[in-house]
Amino acid sequence: PVLKDLKEEDEQKLEVLRDWISTYGAKDQADDIAHKILTGTPRIIHEDYTDTTGAVHQNRGDQDFMEVFDGSSITVNNIDLTGKGYLVFFFRQRNETGVVRVTANGTEIGQTTLEKSGGFTQVVIDLEPFEGKAELSLHFSSDYEKYRTYTDGFFLVDELPGKGEEGYEEKVAELKALFEADPENTTLIMQDKPERFQRVTRVFHRGSWQEQEEEVQPAVPASLIDENTQLKDRLDLAKWLVSDENPLTAKVMVNRFWSKLFGVGIVETVEDFGTIGANPTHPELLDWLALRFSNDYEWSMKKLIKTMVMSATYRQTSVVSELAKQNDPNNVWLSFSPRTRLSAEQLRDQTLAVTGLLSDKMYGPSVMPYQPEGIWNVVYSGNKWVVSDGEDAHRRGLYTFLRRSAAYPSFITFDASSRDVCLSRRINTNTPLQALTTWNDPAFVEAASYLAKEIDQLQVDDEEKLKLAYQRVMCKPPSTEKLNLLKTLYEDMQVQYSKDKTAAKELVGEPDANKAALVIVANTLLNMDEFIVKS
Repeated sequence: PVLKDLKEEDEQKLEVLRDWISTYGAKDQADDIAHKILTGTPRIIHEDYTDTTGAVHQNRGDQDFMEVFDGSSITVNNIDLTGKGYLVFFFRQRNETGVVRVTANGTEIGQTTLEKSGGFTQVVIDLEPFEGKAELSLHFSSDYEKYRTYTDGFFLVDELPGKGEEGYEEKVAELKALFEADPENTTLIMQDKPERFQRVTRVFHRGSWQEQEEEVQPAVPASLIDENTQLKDRLDLAKWLVSDENPLTAKVMVNRFWSKLFGVGIVETVEDFGTIGANPTHPELLDWLALRFSNDYEWSMKKLIKTMVMSATYRQTSVVSELAKQNDPNNVWLSFSPRTRLSAEQLRDQTLAVTGLLSDKMYGPSVMPYQPEGIWNVVYSGNKWVVSDGEDAHRRGLYTFLRRSAAYPSFITFDASSRDVCLSRRINTNTPLQALTTWNDPAFVEAASYLAKEIDQLQVDDEEKLKLAYQRVMCKPPSTEKLNLLKTLYEDMQVQYSKDKTAAKELVGEPDANKAALVIVANTLLNMDEFIVKS
């Protein structure tokens, strides 16, 4: 199931409807109806049906529904219909229209026409009053010979209270409209089924499902909790995970944030806090941060990160003194601020940001930025990598389309996960391929070209352009030594491209040696250690 994020107008209508139900009915009733509008649960689905006629259960991958035809029916026994005014039916109509009739003990109490739909949708069926429990059935019919409908369950809703009051019919119409409203966004959730429909679990004798023994209840493995802790379901387990009785959650989270900022966690094996994992280098610090995080900060990651980056430890110099080299070469005791290379995604984002190409567009589907040609030739589906249009090609690495059989090359080169297995910690490597990537990858070349173009448009001399390019990339002015090196590189490239106009045209689109030389300088800046390493 999903939680709907209603549009602002529908959200306001829901609040008005809740007030109406609370006024003429009860608050619990208002909460129940609002819950069903927002989640579409709890539904009575295929596994809860007592009997089906002419229906086929489809269960392939993420498909799990019933397929019904002309003459099909679905029956559920012992359903309490007292006070129920509506049945919300979830379906997908593939072809011509059909009719669904609702009966209670054989007596028709409601019906509606199902129209053709592109995907799964829902319809609200008015029910005639019926007291007590009954055998509830849904009957499907159509004049179309090849009629078929996919059904994804249904649930019953109390009749809207306040009948006879002014505006009642309008509120009923709004209720139906809210059930059928399209959401702004949705979030996947978990939802317990009603008690009578919950699955009965039994022990299988010697693992055989044909020999079922005593019934068992949900519980948490005893190894995780002490004998005085009672946890019966997932919700209890979730609450226990973040309770004071379990300090491990806060410690693990704190350690992971620490490892992201300092390069190495207080417990180096961030993926393993067990007996074969590494011991914490600063156990008291880990405990203190975990307590602050879970109590004082109320699990605020922003406050935790601020505490870490504002600390004197993090803000000290990354220049390693001779004493630190002798006594703490691996920085176990945090003698100096760590120098850590940016992650694959950070490096791409940083490159786009400093050159002015980064798009601040948020949300939406994955995008396909520039990558070397031929990467997707190994994909057997025949799909093609089509570079996204406009700013979509320059969005954050978070939005890059990823496929396990043909990973985004620069990410893999800089130690990102291939997504074949879960990865809690990336082990940084240093290979020549990384330098070749920042030199030649289309995304980095484009970024360097864009930066060079912007710098070249400034009405200043060449030396000032080099200073501004360095300042833009490194966020600090260059030293005299580095400026001289950049000037030498720039002048050498000017000479080279003056002799080879064809190469200059291939790089910048015109035989301009000055512009081509500036692109090489920009590309060199993006390839420098002080750019790809945080210090």
